[in-house]
Amino acid sequence: MDSLHARRAAASRGDRGEERRREIITAAITAIEECGPDASTGDFATRAGLNRAHIYRHFASKEELDREVTLTLYREHKARIRDGIRTHETPMDAIRGPIYRHVTWAHEHPNLFRFLVSRRYARTDDQPPGSESAFAFEIASAGKRYIPGFYEHRDAADGFIVAVHGLIDASIQWWLDHPRETREQLIERLATQAWLLLRQRLDEVGIALEPDGGAQ
Repeated sequence: MDSLHARRAAASRGDRGEERRREIITAAITAIEECGPDASTGDFATRAGLNRAHIYRHFASKEELDREVTLTLYREHKARIRDGIRTHETPMDAIRGPIYRHVTWAHEHPNLFRFLVSRRYARTDDQPPGSESAFAFEIASAGKRYIPGFYEHRDAADGFIVAVHGLIDASIQWWLDHPRETREQLIERLATQAWLLLRQRLDEVGIALEPDGGAQ
């Protein structure tokens, strides 16, 4: 049974079918948080109060369920990151704010973070092709507001997205396994490094900008 068939079957059962799908997704998120990113369909079913076979009345496969879980977590995390950008006014604040949100969430929910990274959470329908991660894409999008002309240089913007993606997510994964600095130290280090990467790209296209928003 393919994904479309599963959705139509759920729809034919009315709102209860969609409600049950949401309950299973919520249970899956709980299982991942408790058991780790490799939690099984059986773990999901246990927390949903269902037998494993029943899950496949609502999802065509484990892969489809994983994707729905990934999309749910990604959308929630994207909103969290955007809030981190909106609450600040300078270019440096626009970088530090979402880094704080991103690192704090990963620290509080390490298994969910690892799940998103392992499922390549950038590759979702919510995000334009070529973007590397929720964090990097939102940081780059902030450039439209804080860095005039940045998106006129698409190659520079894309290069920054790729670099920040590699820096941030890899650094967080390493830190979760080797917490040799405090969370606050990690946030400040990543904010500084991200700013330096951004400055390099801006220099390449002749855009002069200071962390506080002033001209050089």
